[in-house]
Amino acid sequence: MPPTARPVWSSPTKNPATASPTIQPTANPVETLPPVTPAPISLAPVPVTTTTTSTTTTTTTTTTPAPLSSAPATSAPSTKFPTRGPTQSPTFTTCGNDKCESYESINTCPSDCSNVIFTAHNNGTSGASGIMFDLSASRNVVITSLDIYTDNIRNDAIEVFTRSGSYSGHEVNETGWVLIYSKNVIQKGRFNLTQLGDFEYGVSIQGGDTQAFYIYSNYTIMYDTGTEEGAVSNNDTSLTIYQGAVAVCYDFYCLLILTLFLGAGIASEKFPGTVPTQVVYSPRVFKGNIKYHVLAPKSCQLMTSE
Repeated sequence: MPPTARPVWSSPTKNPATASPTIQPTANPVETLPPVTPAPISLAPVPVTTTTTSTTTTTTTTTTPAPLSSAPATSAPSTKFPTRGPTQSPTFTTCGNDKCESYESINTCPSDCSNVIFTAHNNGTSGASGIMFDLSASRNVVITSLDIYTDNIRNDAIEVFTRSGSYSGHEVNETGWVLIYSKNVIQKGRFNLTQLGDFEYGVSIQGGDTQAFYIYSNYTIMYDTGTEEGAVSNNDTSLTIYQGAVAVCYDFYCLLILTLFLGAGIASEKFPGTVPTQVVYSPRVFKGNIKYHVLAPKSCQLMTSE
């Protein structure tokens, strides 16, 4: 029997081609985060949780926000630019305080600005048959009357003259003087005011102007001796009165000339004129009251002096 053939051994095949395992997965695994439900808004503080996740570390941080205000949110107030001036004149409430304020007049406050009494002076024991003085006004006024003091109690004539500007330089000459009052008056002596009553017409003085007055009596008008002619004697919110003068003729020669040539005694001579011995005495301060109305500015003046 022939021997069987020897088996033929084949070389073993190469190692099977097996894919080497990858070092890293082909894709990062997808991690599904749990759904986040927002915390409801409440007046009470609510903790807010923030979760940060990575492949290696998970960190949880908790913060507490400030409580929410329940007041509704408001925007900044809108501010309008101020107007250049008030839409209408402001209303003052000082009318009735017995003082005519700088913004008042007889038109807006007659109770305070009509028949205003300015006491020029209330002292003095000197006197003569007349006195001259200047008044200046700081606003528009009308002089309506005067109160005076006399040397004794009697019923006799009083005269009042006025002129625009100062009396200075016009003491002995009647030119330019206007008679505004001439009446018999019951004179009340040295210690009680003699009220003359209203002038024949009021004397208007514009603010900033000066007006002179001359009061004359057949007897004696009381006054005080001053310190300087033309100096301020007194003032109020509307008027300033200045120390004045008197023009008299007391000496024998003056009296003789007046009696012989003018036919009148010294007591009745109002303006000595060019008598050589006439004398002007100064300074003299008027003693008494000045009564007046305060007018509105000229642009809206409703009252006249007539």
